[in-house]
Amino acid sequence: MSGDAVFDSPTLKADIGGVITGTVIGSQISLKVEWSGQYSAASTCPFDFNGCTKEYHGVGIYEGTIDANGYAQGLNWDFAHPNQKFGWYLVRPLKCADPPPPPPPPKPNPVTAAVERPASNVPQLFNRNTAALERPASAEPNFPPPASSPQAPGSLTTGIFDTDFGRLDLRATEGTYSQSNGHVTVDRAQGNIIRGTWEQSSASKRCRDGRFHGKFVFAFTSDGFTGSYGYCDGPPNDGPWNGRRL
Repeated sequence: MSGDAVFDSPTLKADIGGVITGTVIGSQISLKVEWSGQYSAASTCPFDFNGCTKEYHGVGIYEGTIDANGYAQGLNWDFAHPNQKFGWYLVRPLKCADPPPPPPPPKPNPVTAAVERPASNVPQLFNRNTAALERPASAEPNFPPPASSPQAPGSLTTGIFDTDFGRLDLRATEGTYSQSNGHVTVDRAQGNIIRGTWEQSSASKRCRDGRFHGKFVFAFTSDGFTGSYGYCDGPPNDGPWNGRRL
């Protein structure tokens, strides 16, 4: 689940928005809202008077169950104060969303396409990169097929994943994800571990340069990856960022 949240209070002057991520598994619902904005410190002063406003940044956790009619209720708490819990419920029933469209077919690999052309169309040129392809089949060593075919690091660290922050399409050097026009850049890859930076159009914390960005680290398996993220120039230890391979 993903979307935008807005905080509304009839008594507290506030301009607070949030980014929603979460899951629905069976009758269980789990949401996280990253809140960010300003609120009035006193009900008698105007909102545009700087002395009366305070900044708020926090993460709200909402967990509960959904009944047969689509209504949900459960407990809510601030991520920083897990022992202070409150009840919440939906005033309208949930409805099933349309399934996402299938991903586009992969683009042809020009290197593979050149190898797969008929032999009559391949120029008979010798070079260091294609010599192995141009040798007769009898010259190739007869290796037995491997018992298993583990993924190479390059393919292990790329693909499409269902993550804590939406659908991630990750390539060798960069990728995109569905939350707030998210974009990642891969700075370093070592085996099944990659490190890099992320950037969004909005987030719960704005950096000093006015942008929303930070660092991440992912460790991959054939099923997906486990990782974490951080804000701005700090280390990637502000929260988990995990993904399941699609």
